[in-house]
Amino acid sequence: MTVIDEYITILKKRANSACFLPCNRIPCSQTPSLINPHTRPVKAPCQNQMFPHIKHPRGKCPCPIPVSILNPILPVLDSREPTTSDADKLEQLAKEKLTENGWFNASSNAGLSHTHLANRQAFFRHKILPCQLDDTNDRWTRTTLFGQDVSALFDIAPVGINKFYRPRGELPVALVAAELGLSSTLSTTGSCSMEDVASAYDVDRAAACTAGAANVRVLEAARFFQLYMPHDDELTLSWRHDDAATFNYAFDRGIGADLGLPDPVFQVRLQGKGIDPAKQPKEAAVMWIDRIWHGCAWSWDKAVWARETWREISGGKSFLIKGIQQVDDAESTADLGVAADIVKALALGANVVLVGRLWIWGLSIVGESGIRHVLVGLVADLDLLMNVAVINSIGDITQDSTESPPPSCASLNEKSKL
Repeated sequence: MTVIDEYITILKKRANSACFLPCNRIPCSQTPSLINPHTRPVKAPCQNQMFPHIKHPRGKCPCPIPVSILNPILPVLDSREPTTSDADKLEQLAKEKLTENGWFNASSNAGLSHTHLANRQAFFRHKILPCQLDDTNDRWTRTTLFGQDVSALFDIAPVGINKFYRPRGELPVALVAAELGLSSTLSTTGSCSMEDVASAYDVDRAAACTAGAANVRVLEAARFFQLYMPHDDELTLSWRHDDAATFNYAFDRGIGADLGLPDPVFQVRLQGKGIDPAKQPKEAAVMWIDRIWHGCAWSWDKAVWARETWREISGGKSFLIKGIQQVDDAESTADLGVAADIVKALALGANVVLVGRLWIWGLSIVGESGIRHVLVGLVADLDLLMNVAVINSIGDITQDSTESPPPSCASLNEKSKL
């Protein structure tokens, strides 16, 4: 049983015995919540908010507990699906649910996974240091990401062709991200259009922020765009053996061009080739992926052009370069003028941690509720870990939060399920 499962069991027992948190701390309207970006979870929420379906026969409970952890995991109690917070079990459940092609698309790594394994082994060396007898009742996971308030410093990583896993594709991912106040990145090979995903995010965000409130104006969710160069000026796809063995290439079946089809420039290119995407979805999808992925890599000189072009298009918005893993590349990025488990990555200097396969497993197993289960569990686990390590806010996570033995220490003997 995991830590989250233990907390859920405790909460269920307390609910069944009508043992409640005291109701005299803050009113329901101010209850800290993942979906409310303007309240800070510093005290226990009202019992009416936490267990609205249960009567209050005994009034106040004599045994209050610190609860910045409780609110994030309460939605799990409402789950009607047989989910788990164990990453290994989630992966196995997803494998049982998915088709062979869907499984290979989600689980394959480049080559024989040697680089993936080496990265995980290197990461395994870093241990989080627990601390004792320090006050962490005022901790919270909320922080800012590129100037936007988020519930926790991890992002839903871009994974393409979500219709491999569920018929609604990327829409459930956007809905849950909006509900929980997390950021989400849409893949260039998404199987839903950018407009549909953005609309889903806005609608659910508005519903979450206005629940129980009157005359509340909700602004559109923030937009972060990933700027891709056109045609053959992009990186080539990795060679994934399992996918290649089954010819698991969705674009050759007309899937994965949904981001490109509404684009006016791409529409002109389709017309120039005499391709009607409504009648020739396969040809349109192949042309889209050829324009985005296949071709030659860029040089640093081209990055300068990309930065200036983006500044002109966006009105001077932030420009970020992803995938930097070597010192030389980092130095080149610095010269350009542009200033990996979650706590470990932040302690090692990461600005944000992207969560990938774990939410795919949840989506594959039970759809929207599966994604919610996984992400709520991650926030809860992050909160618990911050409690153990005496970390009251994301900004308190530093290199002193971890211990890093030499590279010769024991390593994982298998690839991570995350």
